Amino acid sequence: MTEKNLLKLIDLYFEGETSVDQERELREALLDSESSDPRVEEALAVMTFAAEDGRRRAARAVAPRRRKSRAAWPSLAAAAAVALLLTVGVWTRHSTPAAPCTAVIACVETSDTDIALALMQSQLGDIAVASDNVSASIASDFASLGEAFGSDGL
Repeated sequence: MTEKNLLKLIDLYFEGETSVDQERELREALLDSESSDPRVEEALAVMTFAAEDGRRRAARAVAPRRRKSRAAWPSLAAAAAVALLLTVGVWTRHSTPAAPCTAVIACVETSDTDIALALMQSQLGDIAVASDNVSASIASDFASLGEAFGSDGL
């Protein structure tokens, strides 16, 4: 189709004066056209949009409503499975006795809570004494440096 005939058919299309056969011919001509005329590009865009919109509307009109209810079954099945797993997990957790806890502190293994606490407090006391000794040693080192450089304090 010549570009002049194509533009004439486009004008008829936008005026609403085309037949179904002319629209089909126009659609095919637009798809085959290599024209860079903005009217050709606009007509192609409009016809493509109209065709796609028509397909969507037809698909919605034909699609049965029952599909939505069928689509809910997988979600309901998944929710039921999660609820079942949670119930089984909670039930088994509360129905089995807790395993005894064993602590190893300063190479001493015990399952008695009181002994474990006493050992931890002893270790914390040792750490506190060591911390005090380190602080005193650092203070002494800084005092020695201060005397060496002739300063009263750093």
